[in-house]
Amino acid sequence: MVLCRRGEDAPRLRRLRAHGGHAGIHHELGMNSRLDAVQAAVLAAKLPFLESFGARRRERAHRYRELFCAARLEDVVRVPEPPTVGLEVVHHFVVRCARRDALRDHLSLRGIGVGVYYPRPLHLQPCFASLGGREGDCPNAEAVCRDGLSLPMSPGLEPSDQERVVLAIREFYRGASS
Repeated sequence: MVLCRRGEDAPRLRRLRAHGGHAGIHHELGMNSRLDAVQAAVLAAKLPFLESFGARRRERAHRYRELFCAARLEDVVRVPEPPTVGLEVVHHFVVRCARRDALRDHLSLRGIGVGVYYPRPLHLQPCFASLGGREGDCPNAEAVCRDGLSLPMSPGLEPSDQERVVLAIREFYRGASS
């Protein structure tokens, strides 16, 4: 489901859901991704909670920022900044970190679920190979794919769980005694 505040956005969104076209003419790449009845029922049940879930995710992101600031890990972990305009939508809380894969293993061994959702940038994905993208074409995207790590994030994430995550990260970089 896609919601928009501005009515002028709705026609384009409708085109995008129909392979990017209307009446058989396709001006941009779109998709065709329909929900089955069960998914639609779950979505309908969750829709009244959309605002509160978003607010709780923003609170969790703010809490992570506070914890990382207190942990003084800025030399090895870069935390995403909140937007300067509009509301933040925090589906993933992705930090950029030194020795990402070793940190991921360290956290996994402690039962902390983390993810590397984007190991390769779009311009280097096989499905876009025909476009001729090469290593170095998008250095920022490539860097995020090399060192980005998604930390646990959900509306129900408890502050104590966030503290545990940041303490485990601090342990990895600074040792248990510091």
